[in-house]
Amino acid sequence: ILMTNGIGATVGSVAAQQVVNLFTTQQTLNGATYTVGNWGAAWTVFSVYALLVGIFFAIIFRPKNI
Repeated sequence: ILMTNGIGATVGSVAAQQVVNLFTTQQTLNGATYTVGNWGAAWTVFSVYALLVGIFFAIIFRPKNI
């Protein structure tokens, strides 16, 4: 991923995995492994981050009055 998408995508992937690891655990049932946990909290973290990035871009790249 580093060679095709750069440092930002690599850091983002690692950070997203840390968020998932924080709120979920792996459990094995009948030989199959499932990731279970508080997925709502993980998705809340991602959505709040996306909202903050959107607000940041709206403030930084707003049209200038002429």
